[in-house]
Parts: sequence; structure tokens; C-alpha cells
Amino acid sequence: MKKIVFPKVGFRIIKTMITVIICLLIKFIITTLWNNSLVDQLYSPFFTSVGACYSLSSNRKDTLKQAQVRSFGSILGGVFALVVLYLSLGLNSLFGFYQNGQVVNNLYTLVEYILIALLIIGLIWSCVFFKMSHITYIACLTYMSVTVGNVAGVPNYIFAANRVLSTIFGVLVALGINLANIHLYNNHHNILVVTTTGCILNRDNSLSNYQKYQLNNLAERNAPIYYATTRSSASLDEIFSKVLITNPLVIMNGAAIFDFNKKYTL
Repeated sequence: MKKIVFPKVGFRIIKTMITVIICLLIKFIITTLWNNSLVDQLYSPFFTSVGACYSLSSNRKDTLKQAQVRSFGSILGGVFALVVLYLSLGLNSLFGFYQNGQVVNNLYTLVEYILIALLIIGLIWSCVFFKMSHITYIACLTYMSVTVGNVAGVPNYIFAANRVLSTIFGVLVALGINLANIHLYNNHHNILVVTTTGCILNRDNSLSNYQKYQLNNLAERNAPIYYATTRSSASLDEIFSKVLITNPLVIMNGAAIFDFNKKYTL
């Protein structure tokens, strides 16, 4: 019978837990101090926690990248959702779809859905035009959640602000946790020299995501880690493309010292 190996609870999971509990505690504090106020309506622990979990990554560089995607996508999606809102208000003033807060003409729902579908073309086009195709999913997610996902009866502009501001706040919490450099133990007394071929590289001469995570984790904790390789500088870009390099590399069996970040042989 094959032995079942349970994965360990890694420190990234612990950091995610810390991030989520901060987001939830902030809601508790806001509710306690400003119950039923506008501040309470503008903060959602759900959207804050989701934004934080999405942004929190194994290293600061990836966390910052994910934070930008989440923030810009939410802002752009929220802006287009507000455009739909005000266009809907304009249609109502022209055709009187609403009376006393109630829809009196079912045609309004059909017109609103067509309007939402048409505006998403502009939203996706804007992502492409500004060369931010990578935020399209988040932008569309925010846009649809504001335009058709508001089932709580909250005014749409309040819900849009809640969605965008809560997400951005969650992103900031995630950034704060990663930038705080929280770790369990530091040891700066030993120098760690890591070789590539026959050591950390896989059979296809690449690094696994887990290896990259561990190496980045060491670098972010300011561990004195050095890489030694038989390879030349030209072959290192692909191997270390997502690895944080903080010290020069020993290349070509010690024939030269290479600054990976400045692409300069010392």
C-alpha cells in the first residue's frame, strides 16, 4: 500500500491566514465604531479578503505584479460599471422605466442587459488599447459583479465603490504582509553556495516552481546565497528568469563573476 504523504503547512499559507484575519478584524472594528454608516457600507470583508488572497504570492515581486493586476482591473471595471449606471439613469429619465423606485416596464431589464453587453466591448478594448490585456479577467469580473451582481439592494454607485475600494484595501494588506519580511528564523552566519547542473536543475535543465519559491524565499530573507555554475552567462536568463538574484554568480567553473541583474561580467 502506497504511503500517503501529507503536505506541510507552508509559511505562505500562514501569511495568507494572517492577511485574511486582518481583513476580517478591520470589518469588526469598522462595524463596532461606525455601525450602519457609509464607512461600513464601503468596506466588504469578502472583496477585501479575495483581493488579498489573489495578490499574496510567494515573493514580493510576484505579489506586486498581482497587486497591480487586481487594482487596475478593479478600477477599470468599476469605472465602466458606473458608466452603465449613469446611462441607465439617463434612459429612465427619458422613458420613465422607474416609478417610485419600482420598474414599471419590463423592457427596461432587456435594455439594461443589452447596454451591459455592449459596454463590455469597450472595457475589453480599453484593456487591449492600454496594453493591459492581463487585467481583462479582473476588469470583467468587477464590471459584471457591479452591474448584475448587486442583489443586496444597495445603490449601485455605493456597491461599485465598495467593490473597488475593498479590493484595493485587500491588495494593500497583502503587500504590507509581504513587505514586512515576516519569517520564522534568520541565519546570516553561513554562506550558502548552490550549484546548478546536478544539484538544483531538473532533468530538463529547469527549476520547478517549488524550487523557485524556496530560492526566492531565501533571497527575500537576505540569506547570503551564491550560485556557482559551469555555464556561461548567456544560458542563465531562462533558468533564473523568475528567481530573485541578490549576489553575483560564479560562472564557467569559476572563470568569471557575473552580475545577473546588470548583465555585466566582473
